[in-house]
This record gives sequence, C-alpha cells and structure tokens, in this order.
Amino acid sequence: MTRIPFDAAGRAHTLRKVLLAAAVAAAVVVAGGGTYAYLRYNSPAQLAKRAQIALDQHDPTRAVDFLTRALAKHPGGATGIGVRNLMSKALIADGRESDARTYSEEVLAEDPQNFDAGENEAESYVHPAYRRFQQAIKPLSIASAKEIFGVIDQGTAALEKLPRTAGNLVAQARVQWLYYQIYDQERRQAESELDMAKLSESQAGGGTGGATVAQAQRDLANFAAPSGKHRDAALALL
Repeated sequence: MTRIPFDAAGRAHTLRKVLLAAAVAAAVVVAGGGTYAYLRYNSPAQLAKRAQIALDQHDPTRAVDFLTRALAKHPGGATGIGVRNLMSKALIADGRESDARTYSEEVLAEDPQNFDAGENEAESYVHPAYRRFQQAIKPLSIASAKEIFGVIDQGTAALEKLPRTAGNLVAQARVQWLYYQIYDQERRQAESELDMAKLSESQAGGGTGGATVAQAQRDLANFAAPSGKHRDAALALL
C-alpha cells in the first residue's frame, strides 16, 4: 500500500479545515442577511407601506392587519404618528369609525396640530352617513331616509364640538350636502308621483283622484323646501 507522506496529509487536513470554516462563515453571512431582510421587510415603516398598498387595492381589512403588526412593535416619533394615522384611515374605510377615533385622538394628544389626524377625526363622523346611504336600497324609503338623517345629525353634532378648522368645515359641508342629495332625490320621486297622480285623475275624470293629487303636492312641498336649505348650508360652509 502506498503511504501518503506526512506533510501532504497535514496539508490536506488543513485545507479541509479552511474549507469548513469558509462554509460556516458563508452560512452565518447568509443567515445574518436573511434575518436583516426579514426584520427590514417587517419593520413598522415597511408594514405601513404594505398597508397603504392594501388600501389602494380597496382592502382595508388587510391594511388593518399590517398596521396592527406595525403597532405591536411600538414605533415612536414620526413613524409612530404615521402608522396611527394610517390605522385611523384604514379603520374608517373598514366601517369601524369609532375605533378609528381612538388612533386619531392619540395622535392629536401628542401633536394637536397634526393635519392628518384632524382630517381623520372629522371623516370618522362623516363616513357613517355616507356608508349608510351607499348601502341603502334606492330609491330610499322614508324609513331609510329618516335613519340616515339620524346618523347625519349625530355626526353634525359631534363635528360642531371640534375646532373650526378648514377640514372640519368641509366635513360639515359634506354632511349638509348629503342631506341635500337625499332630500333632492325624494323631491324628484315626489314629482314623479305627483305626475302619476295627475295622470290617474285625468283618466278617471276626477273623483277620488283629487285627494291623491293633493297628497302628492304636500309630499313634494315637504321635500322641496329642506332640499334648498341644506344645499345653501353646505355652500355657506365652503
């Protein structure tokens, strides 16, 4: 059997140790790089960016999930304010307006002049009425209209207690404009019913049709006057 010289065997053993050490070092570098990438990808700022993308894709529930993970890391400073403002916006979009106010109020307690937080707080009182209006079956029934008017009144009362900032005045104008939209829609419906009542009366040659026409005229008057009032109120606030 051929024997390997001692010095050659030693050099081979040393080479194996060097290669092993290099492999371990490479593994450590890769692992460290992977950990850094993971931490960076899941930092509060990166999670907020992913939440914004979800909002742009009309997926507020997913955005709230990203922001909940971001807030669990207790971000401070400008990042913390930005994450909480975005959480407030996402919750409003998700129909959770009262929860949204928790975050806008936290920011305003820390920074009373924060524009985004003020806008979010005002929007949290406007959005419920618009959401109810969008979800309601059209044309609105009188019961649905009254329900939405009640939500509008609650939002208006809350907005009137907030500082009279430009954003707040615009928010008040928007709820007044929604009042106008609903009343105007009901007014046009009443006009159509009046036309139908007049047609029925003419075809019937009088009789009980007159009472139907009179009722349609009263309904139209009830909707026409408030319609103009709320339109003028909205324009006055802008």
